Amino acid sequence: MKQIFISILLAGSLAAGTIIAQNTAKTKQIFKNGAVEFSISVAEIDSVIFTQVETNNAVMHIMRDNVAVFQSAAADIDSIVYYLPATPFTQENPISVTIYSGETHTFDLAEATAASDCPGTITYRWQQSSNNQTWINAIGVNTNASFTTPALINSVFYRRQATDACGTTITSASALVAVNAPISQNNPANAIVFTGTTHTFTLPAATGGCQSGIGIITYQWQQSYDNENWVNALGNSTSINYTTQPLTTNTYFRRQATDVCGIAVYSASALVLYCQ
Repeated sequence: MKQIFISILLAGSLAAGTIIAQNTAKTKQIFKNGAVEFSISVAEIDSVIFTQVETNNAVMHIMRDNVAVFQSAAADIDSIVYYLPATPFTQENPISVTIYSGETHTFDLAEATAASDCPGTITYRWQQSSNNQTWINAIGVNTNASFTTPALINSVFYRRQATDACGTTITSASALVAVNAPISQNNPANAIVFTGTTHTFTLPAATGGCQSGIGIITYQWQQSYDNENWVNALGNSTSINYTTQPLTTNTYFRRQATDVCGIAVYSASALVLYCQ
């Protein structure tokens, strides 16, 4: 793992009895005459204490389990250096969503977090793919932390690449913008019935809708005497097909199809003409 230099404490700069470290770093090194004199994991150290011995001088003690494991005259020490593992370069992932055909979606992601050993400007590039394998730069303004898709008619995967000031690039997980086609259904045809007879409307199932191919579409047949004011049709009126009750007057019928997101679509109306 990368290491970063976090502090240098010059010899003789601390007062007697000052604790300068207590489990705050990963590695501590003592330098004398330009070379490493002593190195220890700070997790093993209870404390580092300077004690006054005489005027303008001090002795440094590194304590472990209340025993000095290293000591030296402070005047002999060039520096005390602490190292920590670098915090990594990270970013959050976009979340998959479902939209309807012709809509857009905005991925509102926070800025990436630079590694502690590489501060500076982070740049972005959004990418898209139709199969989550082959990627191209996303259509639209794709160099900001957030990204808004164009109006989509097909499902598309998106991901964000972030590049730090040191040239390191990280890539988010991909997110799918699933596009649902609007509900599509056939229209019933006009018919003629005679006194005491019924008529059956036979239509194929509607297609599309929210979670197309997965979500269930439900049905409600409706009837009207004026083609304006509608009520639920009499009888078993919640199936794909519908058989009217015996009619005694001209009546209009239509089929309502509703997807799992609650979006309802109505067929065109059909007139069942009553003949005596």
